[in-house]
Amino acid sequence: MVVVAIFLIMTAIVLGSLPSFRDKTSLDLVVKEVLTEIRQLQVYGGAARSNGVVFTPNSVLTPFGLYFDISNPKQIVLFSDTNNDKEYSGGEMIETYALGGGVQIQKICLSTPFPISTPPISDSCNDNGPVSITFTNPYPQPTLTGSLDSFSYARLFFKQTRLNETRSITISQTGQIVVTTQ
Repeated sequence: MVVVAIFLIMTAIVLGSLPSFRDKTSLDLVVKEVLTEIRQLQVYGGAARSNGVVFTPNSVLTPFGLYFDISNPKQIVLFSDTNNDKEYSGGEMIETYALGGGVQIQKICLSTPFPISTPPISDSCNDNGPVSITFTNPYPQPTLTGSLDSFSYARLFFKQTRLNETRSITISQTGQIVVTTQ
């Protein structure tokens, strides 16, 4: 009887914390997937990947990018920058990625330099506008394009809608990428 009672108590504790665990795991997973997409674009830019075209010595290399927009917080857009303007235009979309697990973009901060190893303490934003992150061959450094004229990094905040937790990905123009937990 005592063993059954202990088993029921342990089961109740585990089942009670399962939704919270699932939500935290989904937030971490989505942020890692976005990070993987950014890293993949760095490789595409450095490895001279083209949009399904076999390379010849005269091939024109198209930059690839990701587009984040707070007005559409549940998706990101992978695009091929065919007009080479370093920002997303409607006809350049290759694929959209839906952010799953109740995760969405909470805010986008564009700002001036900071030491990448110690992100700013304040999470206030200068701007919540959309940002395009493009990588052009042969450079592993991204080009960041947004609604501000000049900025050195973009910080993307992701929030799990059922939790009060966020994660952020900071992309610097030097190519450094940092994931932080709030």
